[in-house]
Amino acid sequence: FDELEADVTAVCMHSSGVVLAGGADGQVLGWSTDRGEVVMRRSHEASIAGVSLSVEGARAASLDIRGEVRLWDLRTNSEALRTSVGRCIPRSCCLITDCTSWALVSGTSPSSGAAVCLWDLLGQREAMSWTLEGTEEGTWLQWGRGENGSTELVAAGKAGR
Repeated sequence: FDELEADVTAVCMHSSGVVLAGGADGQVLGWSTDRGEVVMRRSHEASIAGVSLSVEGARAASLDIRGEVRLWDLRTNSEALRTSVGRCIPRSCCLITDCTSWALVSGTSPSSGAAVCLWDLLGQREAMSWTLEGTEEGTWLQWGRGENGSTELVAAGKAGR
C-alpha cells in the first residue's frame, strides 16, 4: 500500500488476488497480488468510505464520505457510472454492492441519525431506506448466508445497536 499517500480508510480483496483500497485523500487503488503491481488508480474529491469488487472481479465500486458512488470497469480501466446517494445519506461510511445494479450505503442523516439506504444504481435513485433508532453516528454493514441459505444483513451504529 505504499502507493497510497494518505491513511487507508477502506479495503477489500477478491479471490482472484486483486486488492482494492481507498484512502483519506480520495485515492482508490487496485493491486494485483499475483503481479505485484497497481492495476487501477482513480480518485474522488473526498475521503473514501467504502470499496467493493464484483463477484466476477471485472468491476469495482467506491464510495466517498459525501455519498458519491463510482463504478469502475477493470477490464477497460474506465469509469462506468457515477451517482450520488448524498440525498439519502449525506455522511456515508459503508458500502456493499454488486457493482452493477444496486448498492447498500450506510451512514448518518441529519434528520434521522444512522441510516441504511438501498440505491438503484441503474435508475440512480433511492429504492428503500431504513433508520436505526437510538444511534446517532455511522453505521457498519455486514452480510452473509444464513443457515437456511437466506441472505442476512446486519447493520449497527457506532454504539453497537
